[in-house]
Amino acid sequence: MKCIILAAGIGRRLWPLTINVPKCLLKLDGMTIIERCMSILKDHGIKEFVVVVGRKGKCWTKEAHQMIKNLPYKITIVINEKNTETGSAYSLSLALEYVEPPVLVVDGDVVFSSRLIDNLLLKRERREQWTYLISRPAKSPYEKGGRVILDGNKVIAIGINVEGNFPWNIYSGIIAIGKALFHALKKEVSKSAYRTAEHVDVLNKLCKKHLIYNINDHRWVNVNTPDLYLTAKKVARLWDEEEQYL
Repeated sequence: MKCIILAAGIGRRLWPLTINVPKCLLKLDGMTIIERCMSILKDHGIKEFVVVVGRKGKCWTKEAHQMIKNLPYKITIVINEKNTETGSAYSLSLALEYVEPPVLVVDGDVVFSSRLIDNLLLKRERREQWTYLISRPAKSPYEKGGRVILDGNKVIAIGINVEGNFPWNIYSGIIAIGKALFHALKKEVSKSAYRTAEHVDVLNKLCKKHLIYNINDHRWVNVNTPDLYLTAKKVARLWDEEEQYL
């Protein structure tokens, strides 16, 4: 299994922290977000990465590209030349050309625990066929983030503005794409209608005809604001300390 990391954004909500540095290169106890992600995944047998980076924006310098390229992993760098004009769906369409199913897709700004990946990759053989995403119950109907509407453990709608009765879940930005969904996803996400869309919008269309299963796990933080960056620093340290005693 390979991992796609979607990291082409310019992190406006994190300014001034990300004016000169992309979100994925923010530090957590001396290790960048993307390096921590790769380290955890390598420990779980995922050793090849396709990283979508941006071309435009002050944070996407040649030095930033080189820092990612120089990480001690097998990395394919894919440059989204139109990153300020397109959404994560377009970035995903670029990356899918470099992988075969099954594939893990991770947002470049999500910080997660090693035990979350244990949970996701449990019963690996079955999950190579099916698609599973990670989410957690929303704390309130006003919580920001991609909503996940469930029928049992099946996803029936997903997106920022999808309608449904509360309670719903919040999407982590982590999904394992199985063989059953991969080719439909690759075809759908390449459509021009999704050029400025997020990849959850594509998943919302596909979940009406294809099975996408949910796994509840709260051990993740999307680093979208300065406050969430501070939270990620704290919880990542706690998660890592817990791992030492397991």
